[in-house]
Amino acid sequence: MRSEALLSLLFILALSDRADCQNQYDRFKRRHILPNKFNTRNMNPWVNHLMNNNLCGQTMSSFVPSNQENNIIEICRGAGIRQQGNLFISIRHFPVYIVTSHREQQMCVINECTVGDYIVIVACDGDLPAHYHGQEDEIGQIVHCY
Repeated sequence: MRSEALLSLLFILALSDRADCQNQYDRFKRRHILPNKFNTRNMNPWVNHLMNNNLCGQTMSSFVPSNQENNIIEICRGAGIRQQGNLFISIRHFPVYIVTSHREQQMCVINECTVGDYIVIVACDGDLPAHYHGQEDEIGQIVHCY
């Protein structure tokens, strides 16, 4: 009887831990993976995306196109190199949009939007990205988004 109760408790804890990992990933996705068919060459979608996700006015926001989502997930599943703790660095370069913005009254103003190819660093929670730690080692030419 006790072992059944203990097994049930462990099962419930495992499910709640997985749900927390999924919640962390959902937040990561909203903040760093662009929606499908996102028009990166127009300022209005950027402003809307920043405002809708409470990102306007941050020092720098980094975004990866939606077609790279599975590759970003794979960083936590063996396609990345552990840096320390739960930080993993990608082996390959990703297109990364870097946006700086500020608030002006009730509006979001884009200061700059550039895109380049970068190595990506993420913090993993289990086998899913939970935090975008940064990017490094740009290659190629950095270009403006719009």
